[in-house]
Amino acid sequence: MIVWRVKHAVIWMTGSAFSWKVLRMLKAILDAAGVELVAKWRIPRASQTAYLSRLLRTLGVDCVLDVGANIGQYREYLRSHVGFKGPIISFEPHPECLAVCRQSMSSDSLWHVMPYALGAQAGKMDFHLTKDSQFSSFLEPENSATPQFESTNKVDRTVTVDVVPLDDVLPGLMRQLRVGRPFLKLDTQGFDLEVLKGASSSLSSIPALQTEISNLPIYKNISSMEAAFRQLREWGWQLGCMFPTNPEQFPVSVDFDTYFLRFDPR
Repeated sequence: MIVWRVKHAVIWMTGSAFSWKVLRMLKAILDAAGVELVAKWRIPRASQTAYLSRLLRTLGVDCVLDVGANIGQYREYLRSHVGFKGPIISFEPHPECLAVCRQSMSSDSLWHVMPYALGAQAGKMDFHLTKDSQFSSFLEPENSATPQFESTNKVDRTVTVDVVPLDDVLPGLMRQLRVGRPFLKLDTQGFDLEVLKGASSSLSSIPALQTEISNLPIYKNISSMEAAFRQLREWGWQLGCMFPTNPEQFPVSVDFDTYFLRFDPR
């Protein structure tokens, strides 16, 4: 299935006669006409991808901080879908996920992976490794409201990892990479606000951030959506837009990728 999206409209075309060569030629023609060709599997996240791409361009972002990298999915998303070409600094404490990221770094000279977590204070903390590594967290699982995750959001073992405040490392990283407008992406499975507590001095250089805010709790003591919004507003962040983290969750989304911009009273 081929999808044409003209501004805010989406047009579907189905057919097996299209070869990849024809598709590339058609895409070039459509690009020149201001029409975007979108594969069917990209449709659920097409609006979010377009928003993020425009946001990074508009704000002049020259670096992305990928906090909670897992195995590098967000880096791949930025490169292959969003079209971001600048440096990406990923932070990942999960030992196996960190190894996967390091193996993949050779294919991207502008990708840098830090082997520690970010938090409010420097030190060491227990980190729970779950059956599905994407659920790994400093918080303990709570699946009463989300029984569909009970088998995957389950602790296999707990390890001790290094935790560093962003304020302690960002100035040096920015000097090293010669960047000045970083975008902050947070996906730490319920620990995002703690990361921001350790970034109070750094936030003036960050024009926007992406954080995962829960609608249904999947961890014990996770901040509610209302509490997260209240805290971010108190810290001077203004809501930009929000999208369901997994568009296939229907009719109730478990959590949302939420974009905030630094509030400018002007």
